[in-house]
Amino acid sequence: MACLLLNINALFIFCLLWCARLSYAAAERSWKIFHDDEYDWVSEQSTAQKRWELKQERIPQETESYCVAWRFGVETNTIRLWTQVPSDCVEYVQNYMVGSQYSRDLQMVANESIGYASTLMASGSGDGMDAWVFDIDETLLSNLPYYVVHQFGGEVFDNSAFNDWVDLAEAPALASSYRLYTSLLELGVKIFLLTGRDETQRNATQKNLVRAGYHTWEALLLR
Repeated sequence: MACLLLNINALFIFCLLWCARLSYAAAERSWKIFHDDEYDWVSEQSTAQKRWELKQERIPQETESYCVAWRFGVETNTIRLWTQVPSDCVEYVQNYMVGSQYSRDLQMVANESIGYASTLMASGSGDGMDAWVFDIDETLLSNLPYYVVHQFGGEVFDNSAFNDWVDLAEAPALASSYRLYTSLLELGVKIFLLTGRDETQRNATQKNLVRAGYHTWEALLLR
């Protein structure tokens, strides 16, 4: 009986060790996958971008899921200094920009912002010093007409061509942003504009803003 118990105990310990070995191997594989280059979100941008470009062919066929992840990475500034939309994602970006989802996203942000500002002012906390800072490109003004003829970002960004577009002062207002802008003015909030555009583009930027319906602001800060 003692021998039988000893053998059973030995078998039990052997099974535990074997399971532990399997778990360790699985964990090691998972660690390797997690730290594979295409999941390496914390490496230097240049290295990560280069690795990502080299491994596009290894991306699963779930292109839409990949493009959603890429867009999320760009919007959260995890993917930095990118110069063009991946070729696999051009159609996705196009469908997003000209479809209904982009408008819904903008409407939701505007609605939440108006609700927040209205609640804040209704609480009596307004002291005449309340201010709201707006970006310009893709916030107050839409550059979609420019990107329509440049493959929705599928072409490498051409700073000179974009500056020529800015000088035309023809970018339309984003409807949801304009609604937020007018609501803030009605609430007595002071508007400040901040942009990465160059100081040499001040006149064109002001002209475009007025054309699009933005007529009042406290200051326009350019780079």
